[in-house]
Amino acid sequence: MDETLLRMHERLVDLCNDLIGLQGLCAVTGYEEELGRERASAALNAVISYLRDIGMESSWREPLLELSAALDDAKCGRVNPITKPAPMPPGTPNKLVLARADDGMAAAAVDILHMHCDMTTDEALSAAASALGYKKETLRQIRKNIRSPKTKKGSPKASKEAVAAYQYWLDELRRRSLPPRQFVDAMFATRGFKAHPWK
Repeated sequence: MDETLLRMHERLVDLCNDLIGLQGLCAVTGYEEELGRERASAALNAVISYLRDIGMESSWREPLLELSAALDDAKCGRVNPITKPAPMPPGTPNKLVLARADDGMAAAAVDILHMHCDMTTDEALSAAASALGYKKETLRQIRKNIRSPKTKKGSPKASKEAVAAYQYWLDELRRRSLPPRQFVDAMFATRGFKAHPWK
C-alpha cells in the first residue's frame, strides 16, 4: 500500500477508535444533561483533527471549526448565532412534526423499559411520562394508537411521524451496544430532556 494511503488508513482507524471510545463517557453527577453535548463536541473535534491530519485545506474545515466553537460557547453559557434557537411560533409545521416524533419516542421508551428493564407497563408509563412531561394516561393512549394506528375507516389513529419515530428508536436499540436504560437516557437527551433518576 502507498505510504500516504497507509497513513490515511491508520488515521481513519484512530478516528473510528476515538468515536467508539465516546460510548464509554459517563455523566458527572449533577450534570447529566451535559453528556450529549460533551459527546457531540468530542466527536466533532475528532473528525476535525482527522481532516487536518490527512491534509484537508483549512478553508474546507472552517464550517466544522465554527460549529465546534459554537458548542464550546454553549458549554460556557455564551450565545452563538449558530446554536441560537430560531423562532418557532406554536402551530408551525416543524413544531408539529417534532411533537409527533416526540410521541413516537415516548412510546418507544415505554416499550423498551417494559421489555428490557424489568418494569411493568404501568411503571414504564409512569417513568417515561415523568421524564418527558406527559400525563400518564395521555401517554398510555398515545402508545396504544402508535402500536395499532390503522382504522377500518377514516384517518389513522397515529401520525406517520410518530409511528416512524417509534420504529426508529426500537431499531436503534438493536443497533447500538448500550444498556437499555442508558439508551433511553440517550433518547431523551436528543430532545433536551434530562436523564431519568432510575430506581
